Amino acid sequence: MDTIRRNSHSTSQKGVRNVLVIGGDHFGLAVAEYLTEGAQSVTFVSETKLTDVADEVRPINRELSCADDVRSLASEITDIDLAVVVGSDSETLLLGYLIRRELDPCDVVASISNPANESAFDGTGVDCINIALLLAEQLCDRYE
Repeated sequence: MDTIRRNSHSTSQKGVRNVLVIGGDHFGLAVAEYLTEGAQSVTFVSETKLTDVADEVRPINRELSCADDVRSLASEITDIDLAVVVGSDSETLLLGYLIRRELDPCDVVASISNPANESAFDGTGVDCINIALLLAEQLCDRYE
Protein backbone atom coordinates (compact mmCIF):
# COMPACT_ATOMS: atom_id res chain seq x y z
CA MET A 1 0.00 0.00 0.00
CA ASP A 2 1.10 3.57 -0.52
CA THR A 3 0.92 5.95 2.40
CA ILE A 4 0.86 9.63 1.65
CA ARG A 5 1.29 12.24 4.38
CA ARG A 6 0.53 15.82 3.60
CA ASN A 7 0.65 18.81 5.89
CA SER A 8 -2.17 21.27 5.49
CA HIS A 9 -1.55 24.88 4.50
CA SER A 10 -4.23 26.05 6.90
CA THR A 11 -5.01 24.76 10.37
CA SER A 12 -8.27 24.97 12.24
CA GLN A 13 -8.44 25.51 15.99
CA LYS A 14 -11.74 23.67 16.49
CA GLY A 15 -11.47 21.05 13.74
CA VAL A 16 -9.56 17.78 13.75
CA ARG A 17 -5.78 18.07 13.81
CA ASN A 18 -4.53 14.72 12.48
CA VAL A 19 -6.53 12.70 9.97
CA LEU A 20 -5.95 9.23 8.53
CA VAL A 21 -7.78 8.29 5.30
CA ILE A 22 -7.55 4.65 4.23
CA GLY A 23 -8.56 3.22 0.84
CA GLY A 24 -10.81 4.36 -1.91
CA ASP A 25 -8.05 5.04 -4.46
CA HIS A 26 -8.89 8.36 -6.18
CA PHE A 27 -12.08 8.82 -4.14
CA GLY A 28 -10.14 8.36 -0.89
CA LEU A 29 -7.44 10.73 -2.13
CA ALA A 30 -10.12 13.34 -2.92
CA VAL A 31 -11.52 12.93 0.62
CA ALA A 32 -8.00 13.38 2.02
CA GLU A 33 -7.42 16.48 -0.12
CA TYR A 34 -10.68 18.05 1.08
CA LEU A 35 -9.79 17.29 4.70
CA THR A 36 -6.45 19.10 4.42
CA GLU A 37 -8.37 22.37 4.52
CA GLY A 38 -9.22 21.96 8.21
CA ALA A 39 -6.55 19.63 9.58
CA GLN A 40 -2.91 20.02 10.55
CA SER A 41 -1.93 16.84 8.75
CA VAL A 42 -3.62 14.20 6.64
CA THR A 43 -2.24 10.74 5.94
CA PHE A 44 -3.63 8.77 2.99
CA VAL A 45 -3.16 5.00 2.66
CA SER A 46 -4.03 3.29 -0.62
CA GLU A 47 -3.56 -0.19 -2.05
CA THR A 48 -2.55 1.19 -5.42
CA LYS A 49 0.05 3.82 -6.23
CA LEU A 50 -1.73 6.85 -7.61
CA THR A 51 0.12 8.63 -10.40
CA ASP A 52 -1.58 12.02 -10.25
CA VAL A 53 -0.70 12.93 -6.67
CA ALA A 54 0.44 16.52 -6.17
CA ASP A 55 4.18 17.18 -5.89
CA GLU A 56 3.95 18.24 -2.25
CA VAL A 57 2.62 14.79 -1.26
CA ARG A 58 5.29 12.37 -0.04
CA PRO A 59 4.57 8.64 -0.70
CA ILE A 60 5.62 5.90 1.77
CA ASN A 61 5.01 2.15 1.13
CA ARG A 62 2.73 0.29 3.58
CA GLU A 63 0.38 -2.71 3.56
CA LEU A 64 -2.78 -3.09 5.62
CA SER A 65 -3.93 -6.66 5.17
CA CYS A 66 -3.90 -7.73 8.84
CA ALA A 67 -3.65 -6.41 12.39
CA ASP A 68 0.17 -6.59 12.29
CA ASP A 69 0.20 -4.23 9.30
CA VAL A 70 -2.06 -1.80 11.16
CA ARG A 71 0.25 -2.06 14.20
CA SER A 72 3.20 -1.24 11.96
CA LEU A 73 1.37 1.82 10.66
CA ALA A 74 0.46 2.76 14.24
CA SER A 75 4.15 2.81 15.16
CA GLU A 76 4.68 5.70 12.71
CA ILE A 77 1.36 7.51 12.90
CA THR A 78 0.36 8.70 16.34
CA ASP A 79 -2.19 11.10 17.71
CA ILE A 80 -4.88 10.45 15.07
CA ASP A 81 -8.04 12.46 15.77
CA LEU A 82 -10.08 11.10 12.87
CA ALA A 83 -9.74 7.95 10.77
CA VAL A 84 -11.80 7.66 7.58
CA VAL A 85 -12.06 4.27 5.85
CA VAL A 86 -13.28 4.12 2.24
CA GLY A 87 -13.87 0.95 0.22
CA SER A 88 -16.19 -2.01 0.06
CA ASP A 89 -18.44 -2.46 3.07
CA SER A 90 -16.58 -5.58 4.24
CA GLU A 91 -13.19 -3.83 3.92
CA THR A 92 -14.36 -0.76 5.78
CA LEU A 93 -15.84 -2.90 8.55
CA LEU A 94 -12.59 -4.84 9.09
CA LEU A 95 -10.18 -1.93 8.69
CA GLY A 96 -12.37 0.43 10.69
CA TYR A 97 -12.43 -2.02 13.58
CA LEU A 98 -8.66 -2.63 13.39
CA ILE A 99 -7.91 1.09 13.24
CA ARG A 100 -10.21 1.69 16.22
CA ARG A 101 -8.48 -1.06 18.21
CA GLU A 102 -4.83 -0.41 17.24
CA LEU A 103 -4.61 3.37 16.78
CA ASP A 104 -7.45 4.41 19.13
CA PRO A 105 -8.35 7.64 17.30
CA CYS A 106 -11.01 9.95 18.70
CA ASP A 107 -13.36 9.05 15.83
CA VAL A 108 -13.49 6.38 13.10
CA VAL A 109 -15.85 6.87 10.15
CA ALA A 110 -16.46 4.36 7.35
CA SER A 111 -18.24 4.85 4.07
CA ILE A 112 -20.85 2.24 3.24
CA SER A 113 -22.65 1.63 -0.02
CA ASN A 114 -25.33 -0.83 1.08
CA PRO A 115 -27.62 0.45 3.85
CA ALA A 116 -28.43 -3.16 4.81
CA ASN A 117 -24.84 -3.49 6.06
CA GLU A 118 -25.11 -0.62 8.52
CA SER A 119 -26.11 -2.90 11.40
CA ALA A 120 -22.85 -4.87 10.97
CA PHE A 121 -21.00 -1.82 12.32
CA ASP A 122 -22.99 -1.78 15.59
CA GLY A 123 -20.70 -2.18 18.58
CA THR A 124 -17.47 -1.74 16.60
CA GLY A 125 -16.88 1.91 17.52
CA VAL A 126 -17.00 2.80 13.82
CA ASP A 127 -19.54 5.35 12.57
CA CYS A 128 -21.04 4.88 9.09
CA ILE A 129 -21.75 7.34 6.34
CA ASN A 130 -24.05 6.06 3.61
CA ILE A 131 -22.61 7.65 0.44
CA ALA A 132 -25.61 6.72 -1.74
CA LEU A 133 -28.02 8.31 0.75
CA LEU A 134 -25.94 11.50 0.94
CA LEU A 135 -25.90 11.78 -2.84
CA ALA A 136 -29.66 11.20 -3.06
CA GLU A 137 -30.30 13.83 -0.35
CA GLN A 138 -28.16 16.38 -2.20
CA LEU A 139 -30.04 15.73 -5.42
CA CYS A 140 -33.44 15.96 -3.72
CA ASP A 141 -32.45 19.24 -2.07
CA ARG A 142 -31.28 20.61 -5.40
CA TYR A 143 -34.54 19.85 -7.19
CA GLU A 144 -37.08 20.73 -4.49
